[in-house]
Amino acid sequence: MGAEFRLLKNLDFGAMYAHYASPYYKRDTYAFSANLGIRNALSLSPTMMFVGGDTVWACAAAFRFGPLQFHMAINDFGGIATPADAQGIGIQMGMSYIFPFSYIK
Repeated sequence: MGAEFRLLKNLDFGAMYAHYASPYYKRDTYAFSANLGIRNALSLSPTMMFVGGDTVWACAAAFRFGPLQFHMAINDFGGIATPADAQGIGIQMGMSYIFPFSYIK
């Protein structure tokens, strides 16, 4: 479950709650993020998550060049500094193509 609040045209804040349960394991996750767009070419999104009783920091960024978008995300910065305390380090990188006819003006 999540919510988004748009403060300015290129700035919004988001919040999310997720509950995971199995017969042997239960975890609640809360996440808060700020999403900033710069000139429709660059976007940055720092995120703070509360996973169980731990705090996890993450960041995502994207760069758009014409119809191509390159993006990356890294989560659990604390796990990079101290691997023994990692909640699940994740690094994602990708590229996407935005079809010109899909733009909404």
